[in-house]
Amino acid sequence: MVEAGLMDAYDEELAPLRGLPTELERWLEARLAQLGLEDPEDVELVDEQDLLPPALPDYLAERLGREYPATVELGDASYRAEYQPLRRKVILHLVRGQRRSPPPRQYLPRFPGLTIHIQAGGTFHQL
Repeated sequence: MVEAGLMDAYDEELAPLRGLPTELERWLEARLAQLGLEDPEDVELVDEQDLLPPALPDYLAERLGREYPATVELGDASYRAEYQPLRRKVILHLVRGQRRSPPPRQYLPRFPGLTIHIQAGGTFHQL
């Protein structure tokens, strides 16, 4: 979930990129060509399995899950991670517990390359 007011800033950051094909769009075009789609009617022959990217190797999926988890479980609190890659930050939203102060940094995942913002005591703290 994006906080109110941040969406406008996000849109401004992306403005120069509008109209340019994204990596996903290029991959999708290549995949559809690989499947042999020639006419718009051919889309009916494609199912969702045809459009899934190749699975990550197990070692890489495990590493990504460890360094960039969707949730963070601590003894007295649980957090949901919201990633904002363009801003190079992760926001940890408190979903269970009553922490008044953020946990020590060493108890959290590394989140390499990202700044960490965490909810505690009703406010957000940058670690």
